[in-house]
Amino acid sequence: MKRIITMAAGFLVALSLAATAYAAPKGANVRKSSPGIENSKKVMQYRMQRDKKMQDVRKKGQLKRQQAQAGK
Repeated sequence: MKRIITMAAGFLVALSLAATAYAAPKGANVRKSSPGIENSKKVMQYRMQRDKKMQDVRKKGQLKRQQAQAGK
């Protein structure tokens, strides 16, 4: 008896879950570009540019040091 009640309850839960999934409008909750995603892309681009600039500055500094040592 308990087994039948458990199976019936599971069936009802599965049925209600399926009904809610099919009742939801398609694509209503899916946003391809949200403000958070756009901001994070901009932040990552800024970081990459800043890292490149810092690498260039370090390379120039190393070259200047090497030239100064070679000139001594």
